[in-house]
This record gives sequence, C-alpha cells and structure tokens, in this order.
Amino acid sequence: MTDTSSKSAIQQAIDDVGSQTALASKIGVSQGLVWQWVNGAAIPTHHFSAITNVSTVTAEQLLADEMAKAAKRKAVLAPKTKKSAA
Repeated sequence: MTDTSSKSAIQQAIDDVGSQTALASKIGVSQGLVWQWVNGAAIPTHHFSAITNVSTVTAEQLLADEMAKAAKRKAVLAPKTKKSAA
C-alpha cells in the first residue's frame, strides 16, 4: 500500500488513474492544466466534482490542499514588517 499522507490530493488523483494525461482526459481538461495544478496553480473548485468522481480523492482533501497553497502564497506575498525597538 502506498503512503499518501504526504502526497497532494491532485497527485493522489493522478496516481489513481495512472497519469496526468489520463486524469486530464477523464475530467475534460488539458494535460498542461493538470501539470500546472501539480506545480502549484490553484485548482478551481468547479473541477473538484470531476476529480472526485474519477479518483479516491475527496473534495475535502482538495479543499485542504488549496487552502494550504493559498496560505503559503499569502505568507510569501505579505509585506515584511519591521520590529520596533522597545
């Protein structure tokens, strides 16, 4: 059995169907778009249903990953604040 605890939901979906190309074909998007998702692009929620229908991934897993990616982007984009001397 494969350990999926550190695997992203989209990577698990890809593994479930065999490849990025297979997932793309099954959900009606391009393989390039799936590649973008694997590499950090946001997965629009309107694709969640199709992904969950062809894999073992749940919408909750997809949403959790998307929230984590958004938090990471926000942290990277947040302006650095200077600490004032006390």
